[in-house]
Amino acid sequence: MLASTQVGALSVTNFSALDATAIGALNATQLKGVTTVQIAGLTATALGNLQDTQIALLASTQVGALTATRFSALDATAIGALNATQLAGVTTAEIAGLTATALGNLQDTQIALLASTQVGALSATNFSALDATAIGALSPTQLKGVTTAQLNGLSATALSDLSSTQIGQLANTQIAALNTTNLGLLATTQVSGLSSTQVASLSQTNLGALNATSFGSLKRHPDRRP
Repeated sequence: MLASTQVGALSVTNFSALDATAIGALNATQLKGVTTVQIAGLTATALGNLQDTQIALLASTQVGALTATRFSALDATAIGALNATQLAGVTTAEIAGLTATALGNLQDTQIALLASTQVGALSATNFSALDATAIGALSPTQLKGVTTAQLNGLSATALSDLSSTQIGQLANTQIAALNTTNLGLLATTQVSGLSSTQVASLSQTNLGALNATSFGSLKRHPDRRP
């Protein structure tokens, strides 16, 4: 049996060429010796030979060393089992490269652990595809990472998943960047969550995009001067 240092000494080509039995038999100690270069060089076949239980043992730096394509190719069990430490190592490139299927394999509890930069790295399509629980659980820190493209790419359903509290936690620049379509879709309860400074950041065009009922809620907003 090779020691961890010996496993780590294998060339990228030779490591990736190990057969299913050899890769599948690597124990926790040996896996610690696998270098980030070896991880980055894994072929699709070699990655497929790693068991979900082995992927669960990888360090955050090893998880972060996977190419975006390989990370997105992890199966539902492997992605769904990534812990907080491993998730912290996931790169923005890996997040940006997630397929719709891979994103669906992330649990809502895992999405709640993502850093603001990771949330901001999601494609607009994938951000809009997050379910109601995931969107509704986005923290103030995570919301700071949401990009203009993500906000304006939200479907009517996804937009409605944001609470009035979350709307009020968006930066003035994020509110000001909302397109007229999405502003018009905001419910009265969501608009009532806007602070006076957020309202002040809206252009006349944007204010005009609010439906009459929502605009009326601005007039009654306690933060808004008469």
